[in-house]
Amino acid sequence: MKFAIRDDDINYFTRPADLEKIYSTIWDKCPVCLATIPFVSSEADVPIPPEYRNTNQVFPLGDNERLVQFLKNKIKEKKISIMLHGYHHEKYAGGYEFIAGKDLCAKIARGKSHLEELFDIKINTFVAPHTSLSKEGLDAVIGNGLSLLGPGSLLRPSRRSFHIQNITPFVKCKWYKLRYKMNYPYVIDISGHLELYCHGLVPHVSIDSLKKEFDFCYKKKGIFCLNTHYWEFFKDNNMRKVFNELWQYIDGFDSLKFTSVDNIFLSFNK
Repeated sequence: MKFAIRDDDINYFTRPADLEKIYSTIWDKCPVCLATIPFVSSEADVPIPPEYRNTNQVFPLGDNERLVQFLKNKIKEKKISIMLHGYHHEKYAGGYEFIAGKDLCAKIARGKSHLEELFDIKINTFVAPHTSLSKEGLDAVIGNGLSLLGPGSLLRPSRRSFHIQNITPFVKCKWYKLRYKMNYPYVIDISGHLELYCHGLVPHVSIDSLKKEFDFCYKKKGIFCLNTHYWEFFKDNNMRKVFNELWQYIDGFDSLKFTSVDNIFLSFNK
């Protein structure tokens, strides 16, 4: 079984010390996959210092040299990997960024290029803000050649273009939902790109529910990708408690491979 950690909302305002407080005892064993906002705006629905909030500014990740150097070092040490997480991470009147936003294909291309040039890496995976994608948003992901982490768009036919090759994976995912009341625990190969579900560590989630989901994936020799937000650990003490309990729980399992999301997608055999 493979295990990965996805942490969302890394951006210009992220403090390296916050990441170290959460993951310094983890990432030597399990790389942390950071879903990174390339151009966070002052109107983004993520934590932003009050003095910068609603100032009609955009803050490229590359302008925070201290954070960039910190992330470069961790990439070199193989303690983290970088994924693309939206563009500005704004919320519009009509919905979240990749539901109601415009020019989504071009924004993904620009965000992808920014991160690749900053870190001298290839961006392979996209994470939608709030794991919410419109049909246009999904087409933009596919058009930029990226794998998708999180939304499970296959079971939302109105939000993806129809392709006959989607029928088989749709049936597989639907069967797992009906048979086990669980998400499909493997990489999904869908007409031109790959997708993978995640398991949320969010406020008020119980350790028992996460253990149940983990046990199911382990039994099926599947993939368990834990999804969280680093900044919420400092607002909700229960999240840190649940995270520590889950880590202690899984650390005792045999045949568990800790890896990155990119490695999971790149090693997928069709």
